[in-house]
Amino acid sequence: MTVTDEVMIVQGSTACPEPAYSVLWVIRLDADDRCREFTGCRMEHPAPTAG
Repeated sequence: MTVTDEVMIVQGSTACPEPAYSVLWVIRLDADDRCREFTGCRMEHPAPTAG
């Protein structure tokens, strides 16, 4: 996690059954440290290959 006076960036991943995802949230804060803008994205992990 990265935090400044104006933005918080959070990286995570799911532990759910397939498919698994990585997630990234960008949260922009106002002067009272409340969320004023939220952007989230996710990226699906490739399925494991049989081997």
